[in-house]
Amino acid sequence: VEGAAKARDNAGMAFSDTFFMTLRNLYIQRDDYAGTISIAFAGATDPSEMVKDMSISPFNIGNEIMLEDFTAPETRELTQLVEVAGIIATEDLHQAIYSWAGGHPYLTQWICQALEKKAHRTGSTLMTAQHVETVIERSVFNRANPLNNVKHMARVLSNLSPQAATFWARLRAGQLLHQDEVGDNILRELYLSGAIKILPDDRVVIRNRIYEKAFGKR
Repeated sequence: VEGAAKARDNAGMAFSDTFFMTLRNLYIQRDDYAGTISIAFAGATDPSEMVKDMSISPFNIGNEIMLEDFTAPETRELTQLVEVAGIIATEDLHQAIYSWAGGHPYLTQWICQALEKKAHRTGSTLMTAQHVETVIERSVFNRANPLNNVKHMARVLSNLSPQAATFWARLRAGQLLHQDEVGDNILRELYLSGAIKILPDDRVVIRNRIYEKAFGKR
């Protein structure tokens, strides 16, 4: 979605509005064409902001697809696949991955990949929670070259609106926030940033332990 919104033509002019309106026109005129076309955009965005020109209608023909974090059992289905790479994983390894990533799809996969690389590099097949701690400390929080996902999150959080930045600062400071304390627009902005999650009891918290350490109180 971000790439489409920033796209430029050969003259350097933005054409994202034209692109999205073309898709909408195809949808409106769908009875005039044979066959079906399905288009999926990957990324986190507010659909109402996909069209920038306020004088034309918003892009209102799509459906949001929400990708929530994995649950602990769902995470286990993924992390147990390290065995395919020849890794003998102790039970606390699976627990450590979930403890750090909190079910974040990309971070969970990244940790598994990092463990696989470590196993191939060192020849070690038996891995425990300590190996998880090591790859996270040496790679995710590497001061010279932190994980790309962490760098991306830092850029996103530096561009929050002043109102959202205020609530984010409170979360970083360790304050407890509930959903009803945050306006819907601000809550949506924070949610779309990827930095928070809302617990079943309506508490708003930093999304996972990795983000807590990377962006929480010092």
